[in-house]
Amino acid sequence: MKLLLLFLALAAGMPQDEYLSAALKLSGAGTPEELSESEIERYDALSSNPLRINLCPRSKLLASGLFSTYQVASLCDYIASTGDILSVTELGTINGFSPELAEALSHFVSFESHAPPGMRHPSRTRQDLMLRTGAKDGLSAFAGKYHLDFGEKAEFYASARNTWSEAAFGLKSLSACYYGKRGWSLAAGDFNARLGQGLLVWSGFSMSGIPSVAAMRRSATGFSPTGSFTPGFRGLAVTATPGRWNLAAAFSALDDKALIATAGYTGNSFNLGLNAVATHDAHGLSADWQFATGSFGCFGEAAVSEKRGESAIDRGGAVIAGLQWAPAYKTKFIVSARYYPEGYFGDFAGAVRSGSKVSDEAGLSFGGLYRFINLTFDSAVHPRKLQDGKKNSRSMKMVLDASPEWKLHGWTFCPALRWADRVQLSYAGNEWLQDWRHDIRFDLGASGGPFSAKVRLNAVHLEKSGWLGFAELGYKTPGDSAAFALSAFLRAECYDTPDWDTRIYCYERDVPGSFNVPACYGQGYGVSAIVGLKKRRIAGASHSLYLRASLSDAMHGGSAVRHCEFKLQYQLRL
Repeated sequence: MKLLLLFLALAAGMPQDEYLSAALKLSGAGTPEELSESEIERYDALSSNPLRINLCPRSKLLASGLFSTYQVASLCDYIASTGDILSVTELGTINGFSPELAEALSHFVSFESHAPPGMRHPSRTRQDLMLRTGAKDGLSAFAGKYHLDFGEKAEFYASARNTWSEAAFGLKSLSACYYGKRGWSLAAGDFNARLGQGLLVWSGFSMSGIPSVAAMRRSATGFSPTGSFTPGFRGLAVTATPGRWNLAAAFSALDDKALIATAGYTGNSFNLGLNAVATHDAHGLSADWQFATGSFGCFGEAAVSEKRGESAIDRGGAVIAGLQWAPAYKTKFIVSARYYPEGYFGDFAGAVRSGSKVSDEAGLSFGGLYRFINLTFDSAVHPRKLQDGKKNSRSMKMVLDASPEWKLHGWTFCPALRWADRVQLSYAGNEWLQDWRHDIRFDLGASGGPFSAKVRLNAVHLEKSGWLGFAELGYKTPGDSAAFALSAFLRAECYDTPDWDTRIYCYERDVPGSFNVPACYGQGYGVSAIVGLKKRRIAGASHSLYLRASLSDAMHGGSAVRHCEFKLQYQLRL
């Protein structure tokens, strides 16, 4: 029986890494392919340096990007009246949280408690250094990051790199932030800004679709310093949180110099905000809201803008609004509507389904979650495209995810089915032309002890059909506190996608903090291996070394393309 289970495990696959699975739940992405480089970097940094939620000032809780303003107010009120939060279970009982959300957050927060009366909690200073080098097809790339954390008082970020397509090595981000004891903060350098539902200002990660129920609404986090290779703004940002108010202002000195301001108030069951942005030739104003009572809630944002062109002034108003019903645990239903007119100023926006750049779109969305089944449906129309008779003036997309999990004799099995159907309509002559894309993916996983494996089969169909499959075997030293840890993964994949329209994006395991989602098209195969070594407590520091090598061979339009890649990454944590 044990041999049979081992065979099934190796022929199947493990569920996604817990850290990656938690990042998906918090971001709203349905699959790793829908994440971005900046989002992977953010969650990787938080996993290696968890947020001490009992000791952080309110301004740093907001800047972390893990919580909405309502959740931060709820945390602070709970700690002030009840005392420190000591476990994941306790976190899941606080207003604004749930057991499932608390479990996802547990990978990025810690529960160190305040020192007893009369004693001071020891200040913790941490340093993280990452150095990476790589070679691909005769080209070389280098990257480096540094993060200095002065306990809960201040932090400093710096990052620099070049890429395969960008030969010049240069500084990408530099940021410093001080967190005051009374809930204020000052950030200088690179920062992100995420306000309201993203109609006016939203930098960083923003999906171009609605793959899950969690993706249908935003959780504004204000201004936060960043060490990402792709930061949003560069300048100064100041935040103050007197009582239940959240006040912030920022100036960005990049090409489109901008002034940004926000003011919000959080009540017992609601959050209201007012946001503004201004550049030399445009300005906008928005109001956002979130209300909750019992199992019902509503959210939204309404904005107006004005932009001066060479010969005219464009004025526009945009709105997004939604209703939510959560009648039971792991059961939720959301419906939302949006309207982004063509003349609206959305240069800094990142609202729901912002692949349209928050312009020329009206849409309606519905989502439902029941236990392990997630269903979303989205429809959109583009008035200007429709008027001009352009392609893809209307679209509809449905995504169904089902991912149950069960345990048997020490093994965890996680089959997962994902079905995505999309149709784009174009009006040509006197008839509508339909462009259907069917995408179905099946994963079957199992893990037990230090061993894991994973397989996938993904098929797509438009006018032609394509498919992709891969298998991965892995080993990882169990536990997070071992003095010496080893991880090793071996992966092989093959695919046959006739053209670019049938391409399949597939996330590949890489060194920590790297984002690797190649587009597979043509006929080809690939193999990759990654090994990681971690040693703790050497001269008071933790040392990690990762090595990744890959080889891919593909045929595009009758020509063969081969890529060989090598990466070496070293991380030091003090």
